[in-house]
Amino acid sequence: MTTAVATAPWADRVLCTEPPGHPKWIEAHKKVLGGHDVASLLGYGRETPFQLWAKFTEKVEREDISELPWIQDGSDFEPIVARRYERETGNR
Repeated sequence: MTTAVATAPWADRVLCTEPPGHPKWIEAHKKVLGGHDVASLLGYGRETPFQLWAKFTEKVEREDISELPWIQDGSDFEPIVARRYERETGNR
């Protein structure tokens, strides 16, 4: 008999639980597009698409963005967003 375990849809996609700026957080985010990267791809971010490409292909060193206010805000809001998601969908 097999027992199914319900998990959150994103459970297998958690990159890191360390705070922004922690070496493990930085390493986990090296090859992942974040919201700020998507904004850059769409022409609304702090970087051009070329700068983004250079960063992801390691042609240039990645900037430490952990102290940027919107990065810290995103980390602060994660528990709130997770609770809202759980309340509205019933998923944990």
